Amino acid sequence: MNRFFILLFSVIFLLSFTSCSNETKKLNTNPEQQLNQSLNTQLKQNIQTDLYQISIPKEWTAEKLDGNMLAFKKENKKIGGLDILGYYPEQPISQLEPNHSEVIESKALEGFFTEVVKVKLKITPPAASGETTVTEQVHLFFIIKGKKIAYDLYFNTADVDEQTALNIAKSLKLK
Repeated sequence: MNRFFILLFSVIFLLSFTSCSNETKKLNTNPEQQLNQSLNTQLKQNIQTDLYQISIPKEWTAEKLDGNMLAFKKENKKIGGLDILGYYPEQPISQLEPNHSEVIESKALEGFFTEVVKVKLKITPPAASGETTVTEQVHLFFIIKGKKIAYDLYFNTADVDEQTALNIAKSLKLK
């Protein structure tokens, strides 16, 4: 008998949580709209080079390097960058990955002006360096087959969350 009341009480208790509200909220499930909304609120600096423009958060700085490349910093710590790499369409995408790296995840992204491949890497320093720190980075490779180049937009995952990285990637525009 006690079991029956306990079971009955448990079922009523669980049902009360599942039916707390019959109000339906309409959520924005369109990823492009969500991305554009967060892009507009987070990215405040527009960086221009001869080849492209890109927006980054206002708390960051961008150091312009030779060859229209960038280094992104937050509080004087390098957290990412944008490099321009040679690309050979007949070779695998691994040609773009830095030395001493291991692929954790790789996938093609849609909704960009060109083919984009997102690769999450674990990067270890060369054995000869004596360094043992392993870094995880996400690289977004913008492949421009006609020019045989790729824009490598990359971030340290410990410093930059994935949504921020994608927002910045969406802001990249070639001139």
